[in-house]
Amino acid sequence: MRMIDVQMVWDAADIVSKQPRGARSRTAEKHGVSRATITEAVKRVEAAFNVRLFAKARSDKEEPLTAPGRAFVDHGKTFLESFQLLRKLVQDAQNLD
Repeated sequence: MRMIDVQMVWDAADIVSKQPRGARSRTAEKHGVSRATITEAVKRVEAAFNVRLFAKARSDKEEPLTAPGRAFVDHGKTFLESFQLLRKLVQDAQNLD
């Protein structure tokens, strides 16, 4: 699993939590990649956590995210922001050498 996978899957989960239809296509467009790339990222992240994040919806009235998917949306943003800060701090420290 790569950090870009986490970012793309968080974006897809966030979008689907607000408006389920077309979430992967909108995420792909946002990141400039194919829908298949988003699907593969979802598979890698789900495999890394050993959970399903997205429900297999049988109707528009069903929740599009599983309980782990909702937790991923709720807490993933903080993780991604922390990772971005860590990356910046490490790069800034490298520039001091």
